[in-house]
Amino acid sequence: MVAGQQILYAADYGPTDNRIQMEYVVIAGGGGGGNHVGAGGGAGGYRSSVIGEPSGGGAVAETTVGVESGITFTITVGNGGASSVNSPGGTGGTSSLTSDDTSPFAKTIECKGGARGRSGVAQGGGAGFEGGCGSGAIGTNPGGSATTTPVVHGFAGGDATGGNGCGGGGGASAIGTTATPSVAGSGGGGISSSITGSAVARAGGGGGSNGSGLTAGSGRDGGSPGSVPTSPTSAATRSTGGGGGGTHNHNTSGGTGGAGIVILRTTLQATSSTGAPKATGTASGTFVYEFTGSGTLGF
Repeated sequence: MVAGQQILYAADYGPTDNRIQMEYVVIAGGGGGGNHVGAGGGAGGYRSSVIGEPSGGGAVAETTVGVESGITFTITVGNGGASSVNSPGGTGGTSSLTSDDTSPFAKTIECKGGARGRSGVAQGGGAGFEGGCGSGAIGTNPGGSATTTPVVHGFAGGDATGGNGCGGGGGASAIGTTATPSVAGSGGGGISSSITGSAVARAGGGGGSNGSGLTAGSGRDGGSPGSVPTSPTSAATRSTGGGGGGTHNHNTSGGTGGAGIVILRTTLQATSSTGAPKATGTASGTFVYEFTGSGTLGF
């Protein structure tokens, strides 16, 4: 052995979970868009252990979860944040994955809901709010920050540089864009995952509104667009965790945030479930369970 060289054995890395492993994508509900010169809502937090895919906020994939016969997982899917007249949007609901596993490898995965979009009239402008992904700003202010504990969930909302343009909500893979006096900010991009076998992009931010009547912000990857003075605002796409777009109108609510989703993939077939997950299997023995509402999954 060369002098000073260190040989590492398996024991040096600690115990290894030798059970069958399960990949997950856990996405929280998106934040609702703000009203009356409203900013875009942030996307729901995004956490993933899918091998070869990123997690939210530019993080690498997290570690997978061990499964074996007798373990039951409890799945919570967060609702999208509401939006009401002359007020900020609602914060998106938390999504989570927990189990009754008593081994040393047991863990809980929790994702915070997207930040609510700020309302210009109700709050007089200001910085965006913090959430799984942050919401956009109004006036001359910074976008809201994203949740970073215990792990990063996504990106911040877009800044605003004055006038009636509002920042876009942050997404799982990118910051919401900055608003100028004439052009509102667009939502930050989400993340494309192939955990179900087909690539689907989710957890994009909502667009900001624009009171100058020029260009409103676009929604991204499930997030809905903002509005100009004469246009209503649509809801974000359900089961994507997308942020709701902001609306300029004082008598029209901003876009509702998209509800979240929890997707699980493993080679061990479940023996029971509640909450009516969509279950699919493949010839290779891989089983996928998509929860668009809360429930349980037993093995």
